[in-house]
Amino acid sequence: MLDIGSGRKSVIITASWLGWFSVFLARFAPSPVLLLIEREFGLSHGGASLIFTSYLAAYSVMQIPAGILSDMLGPRRIISIGLIVMGLSALAMGLSQFFR
Repeated sequence: MLDIGSGRKSVIITASWLGWFSVFLARFAPSPVLLLIEREFGLSHGGASLIFTSYLAAYSVMQIPAGILSDMLGPRRIISIGLIVMGLSALAMGLSQFFR
């Protein structure tokens, strides 16, 4: 077993937890504000739910390709890219002012 210094171990554990938490938050945070989103964009309950369902469907479909890419390029690179893309997507969703 590799001996990892306690400082580096703490950084790895903290980064892993923050990454997992941000993914969890992006997947489940919209549910409590669904009614506000419906009102803000003038959507029916079904329309607003369809948006989040399509997000989770895309998330599910990308699990296999992400795993293959992780094997090819390494997990650290894929996780970093994924967190950046997810963060930018969350920012874009938060700044959106209309829905078509």
